[in-house]
Amino acid sequence: MALVFYDLTHEYIGTMYTILLVGQNREALSFLENTLKLERDIRVAWAESGDSAMKKASESVPDLVILDYNLQDMPGLELIQRLMTVNAFINTVVIGSQPDKVFHEETEGLGVLAQLPPNPSKETIQNLLVQLRKMPPSVPRP
Repeated sequence: MALVFYDLTHEYIGTMYTILLVGQNREALSFLENTLKLERDIRVAWAESGDSAMKKASESVPDLVILDYNLQDMPGLELIQRLMTVNAFINTVVIGSQPDKVFHEETEGLGVLAQLPPNPSKETIQNLLVQLRKMPPSVPRP
């Protein structure tokens, strides 16, 4: 859930976005995680399984969920379907290497924003953040 920050004089100073990373191999996603953490307005949370991601998303809806195509306890697309029961407008990105046509056919109707390559470049990550900052929030901001 995006948080709005104010300084001590209650002046608006910006919005904080929460990104939930979901994958069974944290080391493989470390470049992505570390690049996201460099951004002042990004908070990164982590889940190693679909069930763990569901629990975290139920407690506090993230602004974006970036998940592996295959998780240890379920396919990534199944997690997306489950997340939609928490919030139908949840923003998701899948990490995978499916051909574009196959990816679009498999994710049609799930509201998936994009597919990231398994080793995204810093530029690809920055482009994703630009897109995130332009989107309406998954949950209303105060």
